[in-house]
Amino acid sequence: MIKVNGKELPWKENVSIQTLIEMENCPYMAMAVSVNGRMVPKEAYCNTYIQDGDDIKIIYPIVGG
Repeated sequence: MIKVNGKELPWKENVSIQTLIEMENCPYMAMAVSVNGRMVPKEAYCNTYIQDGDDIKIIYPIVGG
């Protein structure tokens, strides 16, 4: 199992952060991703693979004033 923004999902082998973002149909181009509390640079999304038990947060910017 993995957690994505608090929602438990089944873990699948060989899934990168980029693939997870595509699978979850994330609507925003601008986002930040953390895995187990560590921020992952956008250029590392394709080669950072999710492990069983990971806690992933996909964070979107909020615009306001």
